[in-house]
Amino acid sequence: MEKIKLAAVIVTYNPEIDRLKDVINSIVNQVDFIIIVDNGSKNINDIKEICSIKSNIEIIENDINYGIGKALNIGIEKLKNKYDWILTLDQDSVILVNIKDVIDEITKIYNKEVIGLIFLNIIDENKKTKYEEFRNTFIIAPIISGSIINSKIFLLGITYREEFFMDYIDFDLEYNIKRDKFKIIKTNYKGQDHQLGKQIKTIVGKNINYEPEWRIYLMARNLSKLLLEKRVGLIFFFKQFLLWYVSYVIVKPFKFKKIYNYLYLNIIGIKDAIKNNMGVSENLKRLMTQ
Repeated sequence: MEKIKLAAVIVTYNPEIDRLKDVINSIVNQVDFIIIVDNGSKNINDIKEICSIKSNIEIIENDINYGIGKALNIGIEKLKNKYDWILTLDQDSVILVNIKDVIDEITKIYNKEVIGLIFLNIIDENKKTKYEEFRNTFIIAPIISGSIINSKIFLLGITYREEFFMDYIDFDLEYNIKRDKFKIIKTNYKGQDHQLGKQIKTIVGKNINYEPEWRIYLMARNLSKLLLEKRVGLIFFFKQFLLWYVSYVIVKPFKFKKIYNYLYLNIIGIKDAIKNNMGVSENLKRLMTQ
């Protein structure tokens, strides 16, 4: 078996320390090196403490929260010339598999030169095949966390979209990978334990993932930008809009006191996309401080 050079980038922002410890422990003996890019966490000293016991971990401290895209680019810039594969992880995603075994198995099925990304699934799809080429769905792209990326795509100039801050960065990356004729392969079994945000109980007793208002604005803005650039289609756009509506207005009406508030968040997001008010826009700053 060819020696696999594998590194990881974890982006942190005020992480829950016990969970972050589990994340690090799940990969520290699997990868050759870990870079943690911290976006100005208040508990940075706790992060340093849990990382100090391992010699193959480096922490890069940002003075403010630059968002996921820029943090990933900072870490990848230090790794892309030294490692063949880079694993990207959220601060709450625990790996459940032997990563190098997965890479080895998949590169025996698919030519390594055409693989852009291997996605460790967050669910068990109960399919007979262990791996398959990723096909688009209207709900998710291969999310950033649990993506094992061929460093070659970064050497060719593909980067994470910093102006998005967060949300739909994964869709933009997927578009760029496929545009350059690389394949995205996913596992059909659960390869990571990924926490999808804060969960709350709805009025019908069902748990859903709750996100604050600034995330609704951000999703509307970034998705609108992708639509304007023809990176996603109009049908996909409206399906996402309805998905948010069901999750945040109908199912949990009292989180948005009136429906027009939800529409308002989408309208200002769409307007900012049209005006190219990206990054940490005035609207985003205002919503994040409410």
